[in-house]
Amino acid sequence: MSLKEDNRHEFKLISPASKDPLIFMVTPENQIRVGSEIVEVIKIACTIFTELSAVLDRSQPLQTVDVSNFDELQKLIATFNKASKTIAKLWKGATKPMPGINEGGVFERIWYRVYSRAVKNPQALNTFSSETYGETSFHRMQTILEQLQPTKNDVLVDLGSGIGQLVIHAAAVTPMKRCVGIEIADLPNEYAKKVQEEFRLLMSWLGQKANAFDLEQGDFLDKKFRQLIVEEATILIINNVAFRPELDDRIQRELLMDLEDGIRIVTTKAYGKVGRSSIISERSMKNIASILDVEQLDSCEDSASWTSKPVPYYLHTVNSSRIEQFYEKLKSSKSPNASCSSRPWSSPSKESTLTKNSDPSDEAWMPPTPSKTRRKAKKKAKKQKCTSSSSSRELPTIETKFKFYRPLSPVKEATPVPQEPSETVRAAAGTQEPSEPQQPPLQEPSKPQQPPISGALVHQLLNQIADEKMRRRRLLAYNDEMKAEINMLAMNNERLKAIQK
Repeated sequence: MSLKEDNRHEFKLISPASKDPLIFMVTPENQIRVGSEIVEVIKIACTIFTELSAVLDRSQPLQTVDVSNFDELQKLIATFNKASKTIAKLWKGATKPMPGINEGGVFERIWYRVYSRAVKNPQALNTFSSETYGETSFHRMQTILEQLQPTKNDVLVDLGSGIGQLVIHAAAVTPMKRCVGIEIADLPNEYAKKVQEEFRLLMSWLGQKANAFDLEQGDFLDKKFRQLIVEEATILIINNVAFRPELDDRIQRELLMDLEDGIRIVTTKAYGKVGRSSIISERSMKNIASILDVEQLDSCEDSASWTSKPVPYYLHTVNSSRIEQFYEKLKSSKSPNASCSSRPWSSPSKESTLTKNSDPSDEAWMPPTPSKTRRKAKKKAKKQKCTSSSSSRELPTIETKFKFYRPLSPVKEATPVPQEPSETVRAAAGTQEPSEPQQPPLQEPSKPQQPPISGALVHQLLNQIADEKMRRRRLLAYNDEMKAEINMLAMNNERLKAIQK
């Protein structure tokens, strides 16, 4: 310690790992705050280097130190520096093994110390918008990492990393090969640089090493990040609870649809139904939900800074095997030996569905129908067959591999019209010419033939119905997002009022 002018004191804490010392400037105004920081750093060192704790407990226990008393603080620092020099000689050239994540809360203490020194105005990070909307709590991040169980081959990328707390947390306590955070907003990036500097400084002073991590500034949809996200990353973190709908759509189309099988995605808003596989059709194949298996992670209290309620997190695993199975089924359904049950709902051409002995002009084509409707059609055709006149010409229902043909309406046989005999015939027969020709009986007009139903028209109507359902779902989702945003704004107003009071 060296005495400076205007009562400013410089304290140095010697590293027990033979690294550069930590320097603290103490003034009468900040003595309590800086003194508390010094005591906290000493506690972290004692957790890793247990020999220090034994020495300090004998001379001056940390629990009894009064940081407002300058003499006690000075005595504590002197005792710690003396013990640190001795331990540094014992551990010279070696790395002290760091306790596990749950042993003594080592990293939690490190993180809170780094956060308090780097982030001077935490309230500025809690403004609710699409770019800045708060931070994930330490315990929520720890729960996520424990459930993911990453390995040394994993690469984590946080899309919208904020100040980089999750990236640093993962780099410190997991064996992952690399962790990268990408943030576009200026204020979080400014704090992220300070957080990164303070973290590296404290870890070096403790003689600890974290895995490789980087905090990048920019738009994660930029082409320069595409290789990292699509080809290298094995775990993606997307806190998309407040993302605009157009931004979320771009993430799905430009990034997620190109991911390989087995890639895991953690989000705050699910991209599909939890625990249920989405139904795949020709229309839904371009939907991201068709290649994702979704499950909800364990809940955690105080999971985010922007709300006191638990925020759900969802784990998505890319699984494109269902798309491959659908293509195989579609391919097999086009083969001539495929059964009707294996064929997807579509409108095949009329020519492909006629039998060899059938005439297209005599058959009324019907589109394929579900099994229940098909059974009703069979019953109706059988009833019409039974109730038709015995004198009428009955047309049996033709059953093919794909559909049923509706029989034509029965047509009564016309009564033959008598022909007038010629003069030669009348003269030979010796008959006289009749005064009045015999009128033929009136023929009952036949019912008009029902026109065939167009399969293309049915397919078009089904598409229109599906589009209308999708439009309604999007409107409902947009309504839910607006309600959530209004609730968040109301909570922010309440917090501002509480702070002003």
